Amino acid sequence: MCPEFKQWTQANTNNPRLDSSSASYTTGQLNSSPVPEFVTQLIGRWSNAERIRYASKSTNVNCTIENHLPIRNMTMNAWFKKRDNYFYTLLGFVLLNIILLFLRTLLYFLSTHIAARTIHSQMFSSTLRAPIYFFDTNPIGRIINRCSKDISPIDEKLSETTYNFIEAFSNTASTISFIAYIQPVSLISLIFVGTILGRIRRFF
Repeated sequence: MCPEFKQWTQANTNNPRLDSSSASYTTGQLNSSPVPEFVTQLIGRWSNAERIRYASKSTNVNCTIENHLPIRNMTMNAWFKKRDNYFYTLLGFVLLNIILLFLRTLLYFLSTHIAARTIHSQMFSSTLRAPIYFFDTNPIGRIINRCSKDISPIDEKLSETTYNFIEAFSNTASTISFIAYIQPVSLISLIFVGTILGRIRRFF
């Protein structure tokens, strides 16, 4: 493991101020990831309901007769109310997704900022407590350049890389969970595909 990444992780886990923000970020990440899948499913149900409502009786749709009759026999007021329910539910999912994405990004960069400040303080404290021999053998310019070189990956690269890793991992986990809920049998093929991709990754 990279030393900078190890220190950055320890600063995140050892700082008590990051506990609530990290928990909120994880919750927002896990909650916002499945939202597009549920929105897609809701739009599909709404589309099928519209097609059943306005299709002729001779038209074949991919639904059972039991699902046809309640929708076709609805009064206009009941149908408009059902359609409004679809719309407001979809609107709620979209607003929830926007709020969770905003909170996730805000809390994550807040936690990375606090972690970076913690690492900076540790580095500055270690430098001040170094023995005099350290300053006799290392010029000030070399110390400053070395500190800048170590801080640069922490401030610029590690936070973005960790953010992308957490986002990709949570999206993959939520997609697998959604597939397992809809069609658990498909997980059998996922094991073989994961094994093949793992070997390809090791090879390349």
